[in-house]
Amino acid sequence: MNKSLMVSVSDSWGIGAELNNPTGNIYVDHLQKKLGFDEILNLADSGISNDSIYERVVTGVIESKDSFSFDKVFVLVGWTSPERRLFKFIDKGTGHDILTDFNYIPGTPAQSVTGKLTIQEDLFLSEDIKRIQEYFKSYNKYFWSIKESLDRWSYQMVTLHRFLMSYNIEHLFFNNFYPYDSMYNFFKDFNDDKVTQRDIDDYFGYDNPMESADIKLFSEPIKSGDKLKFNEKQQKLISVIPEKYIYPNTMLNVLRSKYQDKEPPSMYLSSIKANNPALCEGSHPNEFGHKVIADILYEHIKKHGMC
Repeated sequence: MNKSLMVSVSDSWGIGAELNNPTGNIYVDHLQKKLGFDEILNLADSGISNDSIYERVVTGVIESKDSFSFDKVFVLVGWTSPERRLFKFIDKGTGHDILTDFNYIPGTPAQSVTGKLTIQEDLFLSEDIKRIQEYFKSYNKYFWSIKESLDRWSYQMVTLHRFLMSYNIEHLFFNNFYPYDSMYNFFKDFNDDKVTQRDIDDYFGYDNPMESADIKLFSEPIKSGDKLKFNEKQQKLISVIPEKYIYPNTMLNVLRSKYQDKEPPSMYLSSIKANNPALCEGSHPNEFGHKVIADILYEHIKKHGMC
């Protein structure tokens, strides 16, 4: 019970997506060394939703209670895009849950260029896949909304904060990127049932999807009020969380503002985005970007005396 633990939960940024060798090169690895934690419990995964992040934090904390004293636990939560949603299907053969984070562009049946649903199709019969696709199309058309997504995320932030506070667990929330502000204007006037990445690229005037993916779609900082279209109720909910527990900008915005059009450092990098040496070609942080993120989070944590 004398060992210390850092619990980290996030999306693809938290697993070192696009790094040739993520082991030891992710921001949480650097942060562990800086803060001196004995162990890391990294529950991040690519494309997961805030629903999954919320559940993984609670589960990870509860399951660690027999091995670590809560006063030696620190929780790092890298929230993702709130339009993502966790669905739990039932495997008719075993009765077990099949967890699917529906990572889609709002208003569409799927996020891929092919229009195929991004679920584990090998787990379902072909006729069931068709029914599931129809379900998601109905969900997008009748039940998805910005307000619902932001309501859900606001309650998740507040209740997770209070859960961690109830155990006196220090924690920090931050956000990797945020698509609503720019995407809202696109989808509010788009009535087609199918939207591909090419539709979005054409709308925003992008020539290359890989080059353009982060130009406008993922640009707004967390807690920026009107830009994120939080309504008054949502802003009041979030306001109960003291400022020290939320880093006030997205990691993508920070990397842009500090390193846009700068020369790359003299270190090994898996890949480099044409206009930013801290990002890989697909706009995830590279080895240098992860070190920068670790430094940013470390400075915030030490400034507020959280470790």
